[in-house]
Amino acid sequence: MNQTSVAVADIPTPVDQNPPPPRRLGLSRRGWERAGLVLLLAGTAVTYLWNITVNGMGNQFY
Repeated sequence: MNQTSVAVADIPTPVDQNPPPPRRLGLSRRGWERAGLVLLLAGTAVTYLWNITVNGMGNQFY
Protein backbone atom coordinates (compact mmCIF):
# COMPACT_ATOMS: atom_id res chain seq x y z
CA MET A 1 0.00 0.00 0.00
CA ASN A 2 1.20 3.39 -0.88
CA GLN A 3 0.22 6.37 1.30
CA THR A 4 0.16 9.87 -0.02
CA SER A 5 -0.17 12.97 2.05
CA VAL A 6 -1.93 16.09 0.98
CA ALA A 7 -0.52 19.40 2.12
CA VAL A 8 -3.08 21.55 3.83
CA ALA A 9 -3.00 25.13 2.68
CA ASP A 10 -2.50 27.70 5.37
CA ILE A 11 -5.79 29.45 5.86
CA PRO A 12 -5.28 33.06 6.88
CA THR A 13 -7.06 34.08 10.03
CA PRO A 14 -9.52 36.93 9.65
CA VAL A 15 -8.23 40.28 10.86
CA ASP A 16 -10.55 42.43 12.94
CA GLN A 17 -11.14 45.58 10.93
CA ASN A 18 -12.33 47.66 13.90
CA PRO A 19 -10.29 46.95 17.02
CA PRO A 20 -11.93 47.99 20.29
CA PRO A 21 -11.00 51.44 21.57
CA PRO A 22 -8.43 51.51 24.38
CA ARG A 23 -9.83 51.70 27.89
CA ARG A 24 -9.56 55.03 29.64
CA LEU A 25 -8.09 55.16 33.08
CA GLY A 26 -10.23 56.62 35.82
CA LEU A 27 -13.96 56.98 36.07
CA SER A 28 -16.08 57.24 32.98
CA ARG A 29 -18.80 59.85 32.63
CA ARG A 30 -21.33 57.39 34.00
CA GLY A 31 -19.08 56.75 36.98
CA TRP A 32 -18.87 60.47 37.75
CA GLU A 33 -22.64 60.78 37.50
CA ARG A 34 -23.14 57.87 39.89
CA ALA A 35 -20.60 59.29 42.36
CA GLY A 36 -22.33 62.68 42.19
CA LEU A 37 -25.72 61.10 42.87
CA VAL A 38 -24.37 59.22 45.88
CA LEU A 39 -22.78 62.41 47.22
CA LEU A 40 -26.01 64.35 46.71
CA LEU A 41 -28.08 61.70 48.49
CA ALA A 42 -25.60 61.49 51.36
CA GLY A 43 -25.64 65.28 51.78
CA THR A 44 -29.44 65.31 51.74
CA ALA A 45 -29.55 62.57 54.38
CA VAL A 46 -27.12 64.45 56.62
CA THR A 47 -29.13 67.67 56.47
CA TYR A 48 -32.37 65.75 57.02
CA LEU A 49 -30.96 64.00 60.08
CA TRP A 50 -29.37 67.22 61.35
CA ASN A 51 -32.83 68.82 61.39
CA ILE A 52 -31.82 72.38 60.54
CA THR A 53 -35.17 73.80 61.68
CA VAL A 54 -34.27 73.09 65.32
CA ASN A 55 -31.07 75.12 64.93
CA GLY A 56 -32.99 78.15 63.68
CA MET A 57 -31.59 77.92 60.15
CA GLY A 58 -34.76 76.52 58.62
CA ASN A 59 -37.53 78.61 57.15
CA GLN A 60 -40.99 78.38 58.72
CA PHE A 61 -42.52 78.82 55.27
CA TYR A 62 -41.64 75.23 54.34
